[in-house]
Amino acid sequence: MNRARKSVLACYGLAVAVVCTWVPWKAKLPGGGEHELGYSFFWARPEPYPYPDIVSEARSRGHKYEIEPPEPRPMGKSQHQIADDTLDDQAILNRLRDHKQFRAIFPDWTDLSDRAIDHYIARYERDRPRIERDRDFWRRSSYPYASIDNQRIVLALVAVTALFGVVFLLVSLRERRAIVS
Repeated sequence: MNRARKSVLACYGLAVAVVCTWVPWKAKLPGGGEHELGYSFFWARPEPYPYPDIVSEARSRGHKYEIEPPEPRPMGKSQHQIADDTLDDQAILNRLRDHKQFRAIFPDWTDLSDRAIDHYIARYERDRPRIERDRDFWRRSSYPYASIDNQRIVLALVAVTALFGVVFLLVSLRERRAIVS
């Protein structure tokens, strides 16, 4: 076996190792459906929240900071209830953009710079659809345990094998042409 074939086989072995260690995860919904949880190493099940949902966290800490209600406060409602009832996610995000309010809401995160706060909020806005989907899934799921998605692994292994099989055949044909001429 020549050097080119050995290189193709070594790359194939590496690709199979990657496919078998960086695996897709899924969880079954109580109604019979499935929810994709993304990829991680086969020895580390994915967590429901890879980082905190800052809007939900700010809402739960609402009693610790001052909120100006958009309308007069109804009788019998506390300041915290006003925060939960009247402010939508975007309004809370707008308040969090003010670095002073962010530090008042999250006093345990005071070591973050203004730039880091802006980056964190931008990342949250970018990933908000996935965060909300995951939050809804974990809230309604009675079986939140993840399992490896074996069908997708088999599909990836078939694709990798086909790709490297074609490359191996091309290297073999090139070698035969070199011998004939």
